[in-house]
Amino acid sequence: MGQIFFQVYSYIQHWLKRKDEHSLHSPFLFDFYVKVIKNKASFKVDSIEKYRSALLQNNSQIPIEELGALSKKHDNVRIKNKAGSSLSPLEQSCFLGSLVSYLKPQTLLEIGTSFGVSTAYLAQYASQGKVITLEGEPNIASISQEFFTSAKFEKVGLLLGEFDHTLPLAIKNLETLDFVFFDGNHRYSPTLQYFELCLMKKNENSVFVFHDIYWSSEMKKAWEAIKSNIEVTITVDLYYFGVVFFRKNQPKQHFVLKF
Repeated sequence: MGQIFFQVYSYIQHWLKRKDEHSLHSPFLFDFYVKVIKNKASFKVDSIEKYRSALLQNNSQIPIEELGALSKKHDNVRIKNKAGSSLSPLEQSCFLGSLVSYLKPQTLLEIGTSFGVSTAYLAQYASQGKVITLEGEPNIASISQEFFTSAKFEKVGLLLGEFDHTLPLAIKNLETLDFVFFDGNHRYSPTLQYFELCLMKKNENSVFVFHDIYWSSEMKKAWEAIKSNIEVTITVDLYYFGVVFFRKNQPKQHFVLKF
């Protein structure tokens, strides 16, 4: 099955199964849906969107070596083309802002900075938290860091290098991880490897968010493995995101919700 066909087929299946707040009997999930998902549009940040627009209009070329699922080298790529293929849409960025505002995490980790738009939304709404973000491509990381500095996102710490090396370093001295956004290396084995590493630092109130869970059959397989993990209690499938909770004394439940 080709990747595009798989994504379309998966979206149709998701659309047929998804529910909204009127079908939720759990007070926790009802509150989550109404306050986070339905309210996401109000979390747009104009200054970050101005940066996004600048990226999408930037004709400059930079050399890029793709890592992770793509894993191929390009001599030169226009910034606007790379941004167009890698940046999450506004609605998804707003969801991350809404979720972080709702959860109020203290320690946030992002695996896959790209140009830093999602990172900025995390930092904007993590009012008391510090964001550690990991990026493997040095030229993209340089653009992101320049933006973080100019926008005064002082609580963002960017680590450059292969995730296999930087992830253990990032979490080594952390007592706990309140929030993790997995958005790099969309393959089965690395996704589960990063998940299991982060599990060692999770707490009862931690939330793990996986981007593009239907990006490929490999990512879908990883998502199913994550759902079945014994430490996972509640999962929310939003098609674009998979959200994982570890709340004790909760029955294991899986929800497919309208985004």
